[in-house]
Formats: sequence, structure tokens, C-alpha cells
Amino acid sequence: MECKELNDGLHQRIKQEKMIEVNKVNEDKNQPLNNNEKIKTTMSIKQIHEQMQKLREDTINQVDEHLQDMVSKMVEGIQYIDKNNYESRYEKYYNDKKKVVEGDVLAEKEFQVRNSMITDLCNEVNHLRALYNICVTVLFILIVNTAVNDYATTGSLQLGFITLKSGFSKFSFVITVWLLMMMFTIGVYIAHTIWAQKRMELSPKSIKIWDNSWLFLFVIYQIAFLIIPPKLIMNNDLPPPCSCIILMEQLRIVMKIHAFVRSTVPSIISYKSHTENDKSPIPGFSNFIYFMFAPTIVYRDNYPRTKEIRWGFVTWHFFEFFMTVHCMTSMFERWVIPTYKNYGLEPFNLQKFILRYFNTVLPGSIIFICGFYGLLHTWMNACAELLRFGDRLFYKDWWNSITYARYYRTWNVVVHDWLYIYIYKDIYEKIVPRNKLIGICSVFFISAIFHEYIIGFSLRLFCPIMLLTFGGMGFALVFLTRHVTSVFGNIFMWFSLITGSGLLVCLYSMEYFARINCQKHYDNIYDLIIPRFVLCYVDDMR
Repeated sequence: MECKELNDGLHQRIKQEKMIEVNKVNEDKNQPLNNNEKIKTTMSIKQIHEQMQKLREDTINQVDEHLQDMVSKMVEGIQYIDKNNYESRYEKYYNDKKKVVEGDVLAEKEFQVRNSMITDLCNEVNHLRALYNICVTVLFILIVNTAVNDYATTGSLQLGFITLKSGFSKFSFVITVWLLMMMFTIGVYIAHTIWAQKRMELSPKSIKIWDNSWLFLFVIYQIAFLIIPPKLIMNNDLPPPCSCIILMEQLRIVMKIHAFVRSTVPSIISYKSHTENDKSPIPGFSNFIYFMFAPTIVYRDNYPRTKEIRWGFVTWHFFEFFMTVHCMTSMFERWVIPTYKNYGLEPFNLQKFILRYFNTVLPGSIIFICGFYGLLHTWMNACAELLRFGDRLFYKDWWNSITYARYYRTWNVVVHDWLYIYIYKDIYEKIVPRNKLIGICSVFFISAIFHEYIIGFSLRLFCPIMLLTFGGMGFALVFLTRHVTSVFGNIFMWFSLITGSGLLVCLYSMEYFARINCQKHYDNIYDLIIPRFVLCYVDDMR
């Protein structure tokens, strides 16, 4: 009991002392601070504020750096995924060549089943489908504009059918010439088979004479095939559209025959029979016929094929083709012919010439686009579907090109493949090894010559505008724009294509109507090689 009382007393004593200390502290707080104490308190608060501000800034900077790193990694990841998706989705359009096997051997063309790029893009990208609908709407408005103009000026609706009718007035003769050309083409296969079979039976001493004799006959055939169709065109005075069809078919057949002979001769020459079961290197007649109609001018014994023919696909693309042809004739009838038909009948005026040119830029551009879409997309796809030809890579995305080198490689893949394999590749590997410049010059020269050949004989004139623009300016632009990497390269390409199309339509139309309206100054070859529209200008200056 005593211990308990003593313990309670100590606890009470301690509690009282604590109460006294608490009261003293409260009294100290209630008393005002002196000046020194106030200064110390203010300084401590300022330091704490500065430290907090510094901590805040450091925290924000660290968070900002972490966010930037995270965003950069996310963007890189998205770009990587997007690039992989793009390459995997559109790889089939770009990997159309086999890899190089040796240093002196260039890549070969590789055929595979794939759609045309516009076909896939319209199916996959709704925005492009909307752009397609806009183009159709614009063309429809242009046709309505033509109809209104026809009715206002003539009181009837022509809608380009007059030009269409006059341009194809001798289409039956075109069919006759085409059938004759195909008959002579079949004769080439027969002669080629005779040469190959007989060659296998000859002694080594006689083979050289045999080969050279047939090579001479083949060269004579190619030259005759280039001379006879233009002569028939001139003698029968075919209109320009009919002439153009014959000449384009003529060059197509010449290129196919060259490809067929060039591709099969090496295997025939190197063939050595060891057993009776050895496969003959001579292609079958069915392979030859299929190649002559297939939408390619690179020969292979077999091509990848589709499983069936989609007749709705064929019908729609043929319909689009005829609509693009009608649109082109409407452009000529509505804008080009009225603008230039009186050239040479009135004095030359520089201001009027400039107005004529700029009035031709828009229809010239539409003719350019319609020509691409009608021939390389609608016509080629329709023919490929009929033949179940699997590889529809007739063009690539040339509209995205920022250099002219890429534009020429992607604009017309069908012709580019032939020029690459049978001209450039042969020159690079066999004639002038490892000399790219000579190969490029040869390709441009041959391409420019035959472009001018078609235009010249179709219009009955020699005005080498295409030769100068394509073979001259176009060749130079390949080297001038090869290091361009910005979007301005694509803008420049489109600007030059649009203005160049207008210039070609302008100058060729001037020369065409000048040869109708202006008198001849010479009765010899000078009248052919000197542009008549220049002579009209000289007469006006006098």
C-alpha cells in the first residue's frame, strides 16, 4: 500500500511539472518576437520557398524529359510498325525483279499474281475512292459543258461523237491490216521452229552459215515490218486515231517478236540432247500465241495465272476504256480543234499564241491522264482478266515520284521492262560491260525515236517536239533531279508534266492545221523537215 501511494504521488508530481512547461510554452508563443527573431524567421521561410521552387523545377524537368523519351519511343515504334505494314502490304509492287546473282549480271523480271495498284488502293482506301468519284464528276461536268456549248453554237448535241466518227471512219481497214500483221507474226514462229529443228541436225561447220542466214532474214523481216504499215497508212489516208492504232500494234508486235527470239535462241543454241526424253527447247505454239496476246512484252514459257474470269470486272473496265476514249475525243472537239483550226489563216499574234497555249494546258492534262488510265489501267486489266494473266503490274505509283528517274521507271512498267531487259541489260552485260551511261542513253534514244515515229506518221508531219522534250529535256531531268529528296520534287514533276502536256498538244496542233491551211514553200524534203507553223509565221512577218 505504501508503494502504491508513493507511486501515485510521483505520477501526480510529474503531471504537474508537464502542465507548467506547457503553460510556459504557450506564454512564449503569445509574446511578440523581437526584431532579430523576426529576421531569422523570414530568412528561413525564404530559403524554404527557394528550395521548394527549385524542387518544383527539377521535378518538372525530369518529368518533361521522361515524357519526351516516352513519346519519341512511341513515335519510333509507330513508324516502325507503319513501315513494316506498308512494306508488307505493297511489297508485291516493288519486288518485281529477282536479286542479282553476280556482279556483272543484272536482275531479271519476276512475274507473280498481283492486282494493279489503283485497283487495290480503291478497294482499301476510301479516300482514294472518293477522289475517283470526284474525277468522274468533273469529267461528267465537262461533258455537260460540251453539250451546252454544242447546243448553243450549232443547235444540236455532238458530244464528241463527230470527232469520234471521223477518227474511226476507216476502222475496218485497221482490222484488215492487224490481221495481216498477225499472219506474218505466225510466219515468224514457223520460220523460228524450222531454224531450230534443222539446226540440231547440222554439223558444227554448217551451223554458223545456217545461223547467219536466218539472222539476216530476221533482220529483213523486222525492217519490212517497220516500213509496210506506215506505207499502207499513207496510201490509204487513214485518220490519226486509226493510224495510231496500227502503229502502236506494229511496235507492240515488233517488240514481242524481238523478245520471243531473244529469249528462246540462247536455250536452243546451248541445247544438247542426251536422251529421247529430253524436253525440246523450242516453245510450243500455244505458248507463242498466248504471249502474243498477253499484256506483257517480256517472254516467258509460262506466266502466273488466275483461277477464273470475272466477267463483271471485264465489262466494267472495257466500259471505262471506251468512256476515257470518248472523253479524249470530247477534249479535242470542244477545246483543241476550235482553238487551232484557223491557224495559218490569220496573222500571227504573240498574245493570241500565249492565250492559245494556256487554253490548251487543261485539256492537254486531261488527255494525258485519260491516256494513262484508259490504256495502262482499264484496257490492260480487261485483257489480263480475259486471259487470266495474273501479273497486273502495268504501272507503279508514278504520281508520287520526286525524281524523273523514278517517274520513267514507274509510269509504264510494261514498256520499261522490255527496255530494261532487252536493251539496257544486254548492253550492260554483253556489249559495253558495266557502262550504265551508254545503256541509259540507248534506252532514251530508242524510246524517243519510236514516240516520235508514232506521232509523226499518225499526223502526217515531222515536228520533233516529243524527240526534243522526251529525248532531250526528259533525259537531262533524270540527272538534274536524281538527288532531290523533298516534296518540291513531286511538285516540279507535276508542274512539268502538266505544262509539257499542254505544250505538246499546242505545238502539234499548230503544225497539223498549218499543214492544212498554209501553202507549201518547198517541193522537196525541206517541206517535210521544216515545221510549217514556223513558215506561216515567216509569211506573216513579211
